[in-house]
Amino acid sequence: MIERLTAWLVAGVVGSCVFSATSFGQTTIYVDKSNPGCPGSGTEADPFCLIQDGIDAASDGNTVVVRSGTYLENINMRGKRVTLLSFKGADETIIDGQARAPVILCESGETSETIVQGFTLQNGIGKRHPPYDRLGGGGVHAWDAALSLIDCKVLNNVGGDGSGGGALFGGRDRLAVARGCVFEGNSSAYGAGLHVFIGARAHIENCRLSYNRATKDGGGLTLNDESLAVVVGCLMTGNRADRRAGGLQLDNTHGTIVNCTISGNTTGSGGGVWAFDNQQSKILNSIIWGNSPQEIRFDSGTLDVQHSDVRGGWPGTGNIQLDPQFIDAASGDFRLACTSPCVDTGTNATGLPMPRFDLSGLDNRIIGTLDVGADELGVDWTLQGTVGPGTLASFSARASSEHPPFMVGEVYLSLGDGSIGGGIPVPLAGGRRLGLEVDSLLAAWLSLSAFRQVTTLNGCSGASTLPFTIPPTAPVGVQFYYAGVAWDLATSDVTSISETKKAVTQQ
Repeated sequence: MIERLTAWLVAGVVGSCVFSATSFGQTTIYVDKSNPGCPGSGTEADPFCLIQDGIDAASDGNTVVVRSGTYLENINMRGKRVTLLSFKGADETIIDGQARAPVILCESGETSETIVQGFTLQNGIGKRHPPYDRLGGGGVHAWDAALSLIDCKVLNNVGGDGSGGGALFGGRDRLAVARGCVFEGNSSAYGAGLHVFIGARAHIENCRLSYNRATKDGGGLTLNDESLAVVVGCLMTGNRADRRAGGLQLDNTHGTIVNCTISGNTTGSGGGVWAFDNQQSKILNSIIWGNSPQEIRFDSGTLDVQHSDVRGGWPGTGNIQLDPQFIDAASGDFRLACTSPCVDTGTNATGLPMPRFDLSGLDNRIIGTLDVGADELGVDWTLQGTVGPGTLASFSARASSEHPPFMVGEVYLSLGDGSIGGGIPVPLAGGRRLGLEVDSLLAAWLSLSAFRQVTTLNGCSGASTLPFTIPPTAPVGVQFYYAGVAWDLATSDVTSISETKKAVTQQ
């Protein structure tokens, strides 16, 4: 049953979320609150001053681009298949609901082709919704409708006596998406961070749900009342529910939870996970650790937990009960230490197409074995100087969870067509290895004979003592990405781009 439902959800997500912000691509409408000629006409030279004016003027397939600033508005998406896109991202583009209504309202049959990307949505208050005539959905209220919420911060919204302080996805057979979002500081009676409700469908990926507060059940994420959701690569921490389900509530639902970290949540009963009432859910590759009073409370139904790290233990294939060795959980850093027992101990057989990047932006590509939890243990490579055209004097490699695009484990030379070439293993502590990943152009020019075994240093660090060479016969002007650093053979310049996903060659 779970496998069929997961396949349905995945097919829906692949079908509905391949759009970029401009893929509908016919007309672009502009909004800039600082335009002195308000209300504006929506052109690039004369933008609207209000986001709602941009939505009202848009037709299906249009993109509404919003310049930086704080907009005191409550936005109704009007049932349109439009992309609402910030110009500079969530930190610089804020929509403040002023405690008057939901910040984003979808109630006119919107689908996941309605996209809201790159905003902070704050200070909204819920709207009444069936079947209990309660308030809900302070940040995002999607009822009998849906949307794709991408790279947004949903902060300090109030759901009232109902569901979904941060966001409410409700209504049968509607597929909503939340990807790369932060739900923090929201409150409601139920499902304070995000609530998937009354038969709704959802795909929730690489999201953080933290420090949300439910006065009854479901501090972080709630899936209930015949809802169906895939939740992958998410962190739930610091959430609180006064009654039950501090982190995750599974109540009469079909949920597939993969590579999530649930830690530091509190409640009256079921601090990490509360599973109840004929629900049929699966948890894979996840860490459930340090919640209070229990990690998991299971009352009825089917809960299949596998390849997960649960404090106190839990029955299931591949489960462990070992300290996951977070870097600094007290400070909110849930990355894994190099010696964590969660490294390389998950399963690749998740039944899902895994996100390309994990919660920290690290490459999640399966070359070895997935880690357990929301963050892959990654690798940050640093070049140390250059000598002559095409020659690198030395290099060092450090395992961390801070920078893309590499991961620790069985990592090999990867060709640009996706195949795996000959390995260049670099031994590290604990028997793990690092390796180069380059495209096929570079593979023809690297002199691998100069690469030699590194010396293990602190934890997961290593350093080369011999240079390796790109022969001078390499074609001039070929640019490639090398281990988070761009090397241009035309100029022999090395420019660090370790925090940029463009450093990934295989895409």
